[in-house]
Amino acid sequence: MITFKNLSFAYAKKKVLNDINLQYEPGKIYYLLGPNGFGKSTLLRCIAGLHHPQNGSVEVNNSPAFERNLKQLQDICFISDGMYCPDMLVTKFVTLYGRLYPRFNTEFFFKYLHMFEVKEDSHISELSFGQRKKLFLAFAFATNARIILLDEPINGLDIKSKKEFRKILAETANDDKMVIIGTHDISDMDVLADGITVLGQQKVIFHQSTSDILNKLDFDIVKDPTEAEQALYSEQTYKGFMTISPNLTQKETNLNIELLYHALLNQQEKITLLFK
Repeated sequence: MITFKNLSFAYAKKKVLNDINLQYEPGKIYYLLGPNGFGKSTLLRCIAGLHHPQNGSVEVNNSPAFERNLKQLQDICFISDGMYCPDMLVTKFVTLYGRLYPRFNTEFFFKYLHMFEVKEDSHISELSFGQRKKLFLAFAFATNARIILLDEPINGLDIKSKKEFRKILAETANDDKMVIIGTHDISDMDVLADGITVLGQQKVIFHQSTSDILNKLDFDIVKDPTEAEQALYSEQTYKGFMTISPNLTQKETNLNIELLYHALLNQQEKITLLFK
C-alpha cells in the first residue's frame, strides 16, 4: 500500500506537487499520466524515497518512504527515464545488482533480455539508448520487487519492443505486485491498467479505478456529427467520431485511455463531475 497525505514538493522556488492525496493498492497496475513537467517523475521519486516532501507525507506499507530502510529498498525497484549506465558487461551488471533483491530471478532476466533482443554478452556502454532502456526494464521485472516504478518506460522503444513490454507486464502481474507507470505518451499502451491517475498543474485532477471509469463512462464511435456534439467529449477520425458519454445504461465498452486523457486535458470539469 502506498499512501500520499497532503504531500507538497518544490524544487527551489518552483512548486511541482501541492497537497497530493492518493492511495495505491498492491496487486494492481496504475498509469500515472500528465504532460511533461507536471510532476510524474517527482511523484515516483517521492515513493522511492529519493525526495523529501516539504509538507505532508508518503508512506509505503505504513512506513515513511524517505526512511529508505532495507526492507523497503528490497521491495521497490525504480527505473527512471535517465538511468545511470555503469561501464560494465551485462552479465556483470546482473550479478552485481541482482543480489540487492532477495527474490531476483536471473533466469527470468535473461528470458526478458532475449525477448527484447539485447545480447547478454553486450557491454552496456556500447548499447543504444533504446537497448539500455530494455536492459533496465528486463532487470526491473526480474527483481520480483513488490513495487515497480517505471518512468517513461516506452520512451525509446521500437514497435516490437513495446509489444514485448506489454507482454512481460501482463505476464508478471500478480496479487502481490504493484506497478506504477509514469508516462506522457499513451498512444502505444494497451488497456492493462487497473487504475489511472492524471496530474494537472501541481495537483491530481483524476484518480479512478478502471472498473469505476467503465461504470461511469461510455466509450463509442459514432458517424453522426450531431450525436458527437452531444457527447461529453469527441474526436474525429477516419472511422467517424470517437466519443465519451455518461454510461446511463451500464453498457459494456472498452476503455480508450488516450481518448480519456485528452478529454481530461480539455473537458476536465465535465468528466470529473460524474465521479463526485
